[in-house]
Parts: sequence; structure tokens; C-alpha cells
Amino acid sequence: MPTSTQRSPTLPRPIHITYPHLARVDGSAQFSFGAPFSSSPTTKTNDEPSTSALASTSGPIEVRLASEDPTKATLDVTVRPLSGIPATEAKALGVVLKGVLGAVVLAGMHPRTMVQIVVQGISGGGGRGGGDDALTAAMINASSLSLLNAGSVPMRGIICAVPIGRRRADGKLLVDPEAREKLDVHGCFAFVVTVGKGGERSLRCVWSNWRGEGFDESALAEAIEMAAGAAGVVYEAMYESVVVGGKEALGAAEVKAKGKGKAADNNEVEEADDDKMEI
Repeated sequence: MPTSTQRSPTLPRPIHITYPHLARVDGSAQFSFGAPFSSSPTTKTNDEPSTSALASTSGPIEVRLASEDPTKATLDVTVRPLSGIPATEAKALGVVLKGVLGAVVLAGMHPRTMVQIVVQGISGGGGRGGGDDALTAAMINASSLSLLNAGSVPMRGIICAVPIGRRRADGKLLVDPEAREKLDVHGCFAFVVTVGKGGERSLRCVWSNWRGEGFDESALAEAIEMAAGAAGVVYEAMYESVVVGGKEALGAAEVKAKGKGKAADNNEVEEADDDKMEI
């Protein structure tokens, strides 16, 4: 049964990924479930509000002596609120993100250094059917993309996360449930996605916070299976953003290089003409 916006219950809202190139960091990314906000009041982007997160990665960088580990890099994850200073909830979420991202970061390749990730929710997740699960998933995905964008931190795979909920009325599972849905169980699932030499994709669940009024192992297994399918959709969006964005950047670099080449040729011609001139 499709949701009220005719979205399949096995698919998240449309995914939007951008790389804002933040200053003084090695990599940055913004991940959104749903269409981003429009500056035009007459433009209707989506029936559902978006859930977005912005993350940046710096590293490997110098680490303070107190935090230095002689065997591996220190992973530091900070969840920054839109206003004020991080409170208990933000610090607890930072610990969760550190554990999730630590499953893919090859910290042993850069001992005595630090990999610093700062993530911020830039649109609300509260009030949705799954509470803040969508925002948690967006933060995990944005952090994973910022690591990819940095390109300086070795990883064994890509982390993809999706929110899941079970509708109270009929017991049906929904990916990225809408705000109007009444849920009895909900949570967020994070997967490590790896691709083998033959192109075979492998997904492994590394974290979840599945919770609610009551469920058994079969319900959890069904939720993990549905979440894995949706995580594959998130991975496809990430892959496309990296490949297409990389090609566009490469094309811009080639155009710039060609422009420099033409300028150099023109300078050589001008210098040759100057040599031929008689005074």
C-alpha cells in the first residue's frame, strides 16, 4: 500500500546530495531525504518536508598528546546543534556516530593522528513518524560522504543508513515513514556496503536502534531486510554523486588546463614576435 504521497513503502524520500566545499576542512557533504528547501515562495518542492544534515571531515591531522594513540588514528565526532553548545543528547549522538563510522575507517593506517568529523542537522527530524530516526540516518550518510569527499582517510566500505517504522494500524513496515504515520516500532539501521572485484555488492548491518512497544526476532529480521534494500538505494545515490561530480570536476579542470595551455601558447607567440622585431 503506497503512502499518501504515492511513495512506495520500500523507498525513502528523494535523495539529494551536494558537496559545499567548506573552508578549512578536507571534505564536506550535505545529505537530504526529500527535496531541499526552495527560496521561492511560489515553488513547491515536495509534499513532505526535507530532513538534511551537513558534515565535514578533517584529517589525518595532528592530535593532542592526551588523545594520541600509538597504534591507530583517533576518531573524533562532534554533533553541533544549530544554536548553543552541544548538550547531552548531541554528545550521545556523537558517540553513536563514532561507533558507526569506526566500522569503516581504517584507523590503523595512520597512527598518532586524528580524523575529525563535525556534523550538524540543518533541518528538523523531530515530529516525523520515526521521531529523529530520519535525522540520525541523514547525519550518518552525510558523515560517510564527507569522508569520501576528503579522500585522505582510508575506508573498508561505505556507511549507508535508513529510517524504518512499523505502522500501528496494519503492522506494515515503512521506509522513511511520514510524519502523519502512527508507529508502534521504529528505528534507524546502518549498513557497511562493500563491492567485490566482480562487482558483487555486500551489505552488513553494523548498528540499529530498533525500539518500540513490542516486537519479536522475525519482525526485526524483516525490518533489517527492508532496510538493506533501502540502503542499496542510498548507496546508488552516493555512487552517482561521486562519479558524476568527479567527472564534472575533471571536465572543469581539463577546460582550465586547456585555457592555461592556450595562454602559454599565446605568450610563446608574442615572445617569438618580440625576438623578430628590430629596434
